[in-house]
Amino acid sequence: MHDFTVYDIFQRNARIFPSSTALTGMGCHYTFKELLARSNDLATGLAAHGLKKGDRMAVLARNDPRFFVLFGAAALLGYIELIGC
Repeated sequence: MHDFTVYDIFQRNARIFPSSTALTGMGCHYTFKELLARSNDLATGLAAHGLKKGDRMAVLARNDPRFFVLFGAAALLGYIELIGC
């Protein structure tokens, strides 16, 4: 088990490789800096709706780069992701 989250990796990569491509596909293109910023923005919005650390979050999504924005926001806020295959 690691002592870091996906969000921690986003922060590290945004600091070291801010202008490098993080994700691309489905009409989206994010640098590491943009990926971190979008995750932060989404986390702010989710928290404003009353979600709190330890809440569970289930996501049904297509294979889309924007999923990682949500995954980063969830990790930042301490949500428990329910991921299935």
